Amino acid sequence: MLRTVNTRTRQLLFHTDARSPKVAQLKADERVSVVFYDAQSMTQLVIEGHASLHSTDELADTEWTATSASSRRAYLAPLPPGQQTDEPEPNLPANVAGRVPTEPELEPGRPNFIVISIGVQRIDWLQLDRSGNLRAEFEYADEDVSASWLAC
Repeated sequence: MLRTVNTRTRQLLFHTDARSPKVAQLKADERVSVVFYDAQSMTQLVIEGHASLHSTDELADTEWTATSASSRRAYLAPLPPGQQTDEPEPNLPANVAGRVPTEPELEPGRPNFIVISIGVQRIDWLQLDRSGNLRAEFEYADEDVSASWLAC
């Protein structure tokens, strides 16, 4: 889930479980592509960049603290995300099911929390419209940006 957009530094921040398969994939190859679509405005963004992982640094600590206790509860999950189970599985310890844990109860989940920071290098913007779609790309190199219209 997208948590923060910093337009000044062109950074997107996401939180995820460190045991998630995507973390291993990003450790092997930091290149990423993220797609967003807003149905109401009929706008699609494809954002490309490079990811960095933060689990034990100041950024991770700040994001952990800023995240609500009800959201941090997910990091107490005994099973890694995506692991197949034989039956429906809420993947929460029984002692926190149905309630928001206290701060001390949340601490065992902290090692499973990781922040993915994406440095945006390219944006492909698509505006869908019945009278004709519009598409543009924005490419960033340090402080420089180039913008171009693209055929749809």
